[in-house]
Amino acid sequence: MERLSAMAHEEYTSLTKEEKRNLPDHRDGFIIEEGHPKLTLRYGQVDFKTPAHGKVHDLPTNENGKTPKTEQNALGLRDSIVNMPNRKDIQWFENWMYQGGTERGYDSVNLYDHETQVIAVFRKQGDGEQNLFPTTCQLTARERDYFLQSNGNFVTEKNLLNPEVLPILKNLMNTEK
Repeated sequence: MERLSAMAHEEYTSLTKEEKRNLPDHRDGFIIEEGHPKLTLRYGQVDFKTPAHGKVHDLPTNENGKTPKTEQNALGLRDSIVNMPNRKDIQWFENWMYQGGTERGYDSVNLYDHETQVIAVFRKQGDGEQNLFPTTCQLTARERDYFLQSNGNFVTEKNLLNPEVLPILKNLMNTEK
């Protein structure tokens, strides 16, 4: 993570790790498709997610099943996600949520590949112009079923099995976004 040259040292050191990962970088990726919101993949966040999620984007893995954290692999993950709209079985969920119904929930734009069951999540920002990439993964059968039944609310299996979250999720499914 590099501090922006125009940013004061005090300002940079006060940022959270997540905020630092989402600083602009010349290696950022963008999805700009007519009729859809602009999606931004900050290189720092992509680099952070590469070891745990590179495998579902066909990147190499080591003996532990993790993708080595290299610039080449981070750029490969970025490019795989940037190219998702060009695949034949991609569906855009532009007005839904990530972890909706949980403490970690927020509004998001979700890209979903029906063939591979891979999702890329983009957190909506207050300005309405930016949608920043926080994560990607391959959905389990339970996650996929809920995601499609809810028309785009991605909730992890752990939360789908949580008895405290289930009533909230059922209520969300009964309301339209």
